[in-house]
Amino acid sequence: MKRLNIGHLIDQHGLKKKYVAQQLDIRPETLSRKLKHPDTFTATEMGLLSELLKVNVNKLDFNVPFFAHELEYDSRERAHAVDRHENNS
Repeated sequence: MKRLNIGHLIDQHGLKKKYVAQQLDIRPETLSRKLKHPDTFTATEMGLLSELLKVNVNKLDFNVPFFAHELEYDSRERAHAVDRHENNS
């Protein structure tokens, strides 16, 4: 899946980078740096950007792998393990 460039989305939504920086509680200079190196966004900042841009966080290009598929698989496996344990009790 191709992820969406955060800087381009900010521009497409007509948001000012100064406003976005204020919403993230960081300086505009810091936002500019983070846009060049998106892997430096914190999890909280990722969530806020997702809300501001109205895009699922997994679709934004933070240059970090999201293991959503693996997490979903792990969750299903845990649910089955709990069911098996309860059925054996």
